[in-house]
Amino acid sequence: MRIWYIAAGVLYVLQKMKLLASIAVCALFTGCGSKPVTDKPSLIEIVGVWECSEFPSGFLRQAGSVDDTPMSRITIRDDGTCTASHFPQRTPYRFIDVANSSWALTDPSITPSGAWSIEFNGNFLQCRRAGEHLELRYLISGKGEYSVNYKRAEQVVAPDG
Repeated sequence: MRIWYIAAGVLYVLQKMKLLASIAVCALFTGCGSKPVTDKPSLIEIVGVWECSEFPSGFLRQAGSVDDTPMSRITIRDDGTCTASHFPQRTPYRFIDVANSSWALTDPSITPSGAWSIEFNGNFLQCRRAGEHLELRYLISGKGEYSVNYKRAEQVVAPDG
C-alpha cells in the first residue's frame, strides 16, 4: 500500500513538472521573436541604416550565394529616399542593388501583410517589434517560405542636427 502512495506522489509531481515545463515553453515561444506593430512607427524609428546577413539556405542556394553570404543594407533617409545593396529578390532568386528610390510608410489597410509596412521599389517590409526595437521583415517568397529580418545598424542624423 505504501508503494502505491509513493508512486501516486511521484506521478503527481511529474504531472506538475510537465505542466510547468509546458507553460515555460509556451512563454518562451510567445515572448521571443517579433510581432507586427500596432501603432504607426515614428520617423525617428524608421530612418537609418538597416542590415541583414541571415538568409534562408534554400534562398542562398537558388541565388547562387552559398559560399559567400552578402550583407544586405537598406539606407532610409528622412527626405523620403532610400538605397539598398544586395536586396533579395524572387523570380529568379537573386540579390539586386537599388541606387535611388523613394519610400513610404504604408497603412496596414493597404499592405499585403495587413501591418504597417515600408514600401520601396515595389517591395513591402513589414514593421515588427522585437521588445523595444523595430525590425523590418521582408517576405522574399511565400511559396518558398523565405523571409528575412532587417535590424537597424545606424541611426541617420540629419545634417543640421
